[in-house]
Amino acid sequence: MSTRKNSGKPKARDPDSGPAAASAATGPSLPGSPLNSSTSGAAQPPANVSKGATTMATGSNPIMFLDLSKNNQDAIKRALADVNDLSLQFKQNEGLPQDLEQQLLNDLQFLSNAGQTDSVPVANLPPGIKIPPSQAPPPEAQPQDLKSTPTAPTVLDPMFSGVWDLTAAPINQLKAGVRDTMFKITGNLVGDIDINGEFPSQRPSGPPKGVGVSAPGGGGSSAAAAPALAAPSPKDLTLPEKQLAAVYGLMENDSLTDPTVERFVPGVSTALGEYTASQALFDGVLNIILSLGQTTDGTGVPFRQVRAHEWTSVARTLRAQGVQANDALLALKVQTTLAGQVGGGDATPPSSIDIDLPDLEAQSDIEIQSDNLQAMQAIYFAAQLEDLKVFQVVDKLVELFQNGMLPLGKGNAGNTLYDYWKQAIKRMTETERRNLYFRTFGFAGGDSSAGAPNREFNDLWLRFVSAVSSYARQVTVENLLRTNIPIPVSQQQVKKAARDLGANLSLHGYGIGYFAATELQNQIREIIGLLSDSDIKTAYGARDMWQVIDQVASLELGGAKNSIRYRTMATSGAIIIRWLAEHAAVLVSTDQIIVLDVNQLRNLNSLRARGVKATVKPTDRDLVDACDQWLAVTGTADKSVEDYAQPVEAPNLTSRPIYVPQVARDLLESVGIQAPGGANGSTMMRKS
Repeated sequence: MSTRKNSGKPKARDPDSGPAAASAATGPSLPGSPLNSSTSGAAQPPANVSKGATTMATGSNPIMFLDLSKNNQDAIKRALADVNDLSLQFKQNEGLPQDLEQQLLNDLQFLSNAGQTDSVPVANLPPGIKIPPSQAPPPEAQPQDLKSTPTAPTVLDPMFSGVWDLTAAPINQLKAGVRDTMFKITGNLVGDIDINGEFPSQRPSGPPKGVGVSAPGGGGSSAAAAPALAAPSPKDLTLPEKQLAAVYGLMENDSLTDPTVERFVPGVSTALGEYTASQALFDGVLNIILSLGQTTDGTGVPFRQVRAHEWTSVARTLRAQGVQANDALLALKVQTTLAGQVGGGDATPPSSIDIDLPDLEAQSDIEIQSDNLQAMQAIYFAAQLEDLKVFQVVDKLVELFQNGMLPLGKGNAGNTLYDYWKQAIKRMTETERRNLYFRTFGFAGGDSSAGAPNREFNDLWLRFVSAVSSYARQVTVENLLRTNIPIPVSQQQVKKAARDLGANLSLHGYGIGYFAATELQNQIREIIGLLSDSDIKTAYGARDMWQVIDQVASLELGGAKNSIRYRTMATSGAIIIRWLAEHAAVLVSTDQIIVLDVNQLRNLNSLRARGVKATVKPTDRDLVDACDQWLAVTGTADKSVEDYAQPVEAPNLTSRPIYVPQVARDLLESVGIQAPGGANGSTMMRKS
């Protein structure tokens, strides 16, 4: 089952709209996009307003966290884009795999809970799929019992709400976000923010001040109820809300925004401790920044705006300088530090500006496309079956069936062979398939005129599987010996090898790759059903489909191949590539992120959830086992594994295919230089 997971570092915010820039002018600017007010506690869709319209404040001088609002709106946009993409895939492929259909349903449920279905193109949805009703109850009906059933989130930002499977019954939170992790630590319930980035205490029709509104995910937590908190005035945040906003901002500054990584939960605890240790300073800084962020909407109603990551960054900087909360010049120091972080003007002394270099990754395109890797997974699987002569065996059976050489009468086997023969014109030929394998993986058998082969794949593949295998051996041996011997292969070396391989596969998965992969997947399923038919097995005296393949290949195709070898390579290779696809967002990050869970590697009995296949949702243990199996079945020596595990400089790769004009291509080929291929499969043979 596929679940919605939005992760990664939030996009850089526009400093010109923040309080710091505003304080240098006549007043702070309004949020970057028009927002609707929310009186029910659930997020509302952005308002459709004309140019020049302004934001409508929802409470008595409410506090709006602009970065929380922006991250939530970005997550909504990603969900809407997902729905559009999956609907388009359904039309192009006349259907969706089960995991993608589940992802579509999960996206629609998220949007429904958040009140964002007005932007969903209902007419483009696949037949039979409708927008589901919201699972989120109104704030006054949401449970207050700490052990109650988890309440569906109305915030799509995974850093805030976590990762959910909303198609399960009951709904299931797979990974807790900041809000629910904080609840497990403090026992204090905090309600969802609205689309403006306002907490419940800032909304006029919200629940009683100081009380959270929704039970966090996970259900059945044993956390003790926190003592009752004093109800604040309309201008104040509750203590749990301040704690949540501070932890959120600190983790943004530390680039720890993905709830699926191992360091996320410890990061919440560390950030909460940092805020608690200097709470008076943090709160004082917040009050000053809120005064700088005071503004009004188009109707003259006042509201205050702040960004959690700017607030906590200023407080952290001042604490490092030894500034105390009772400092007489605290307001001046806050303004100076804030101006230095956002960027000083001509009158700002250079010595007051902190060195804070821009994040280059925030402006880069995604280097590894998960969909491309999923396509390459199916193509690699098919390539191994091609070498095993599976496709040729079925073609030979169809030929024998046409010539009356198979002892088959009326029955399912005859029907299947007849249908397979009739649909042959719609399928890729063997030449086209081998050209595809040649383009995408550099496998032998393709025509060089079909495009430049993937020459780097074999080396990058061996380096990755060797690095994973070597690292797993080291951590398991270290566990047995209980020593602190330095590990020659580190997590970052594994990540580097994974990123190089993932970028290579992503680049060569563009174009026809995904569409060819879906066709090959369907064809493989037809072949398995045909070769597993009892009449076919009886005709060749075989017990299973692999014996049928061996028999036909030996009798009709010049000899059988080692089926164990190619079956193992197909399955283990598919697991490895799917693991890369599932971890694409982690691999492209430049942060020091742990990519392999050591606890999983040391636990040989680590199991997946029931009903989940390793080729769909592989664990880190599955990855290690697949790498070891691939190395074993290919006869790769341990010395070679050690050599390939060592890092080398990454190959020069673009994140997308680069088109070379035909004139330049002809010129290069005239002097013996193979020009880079165009989009994947652009020069494949056409069916007549």
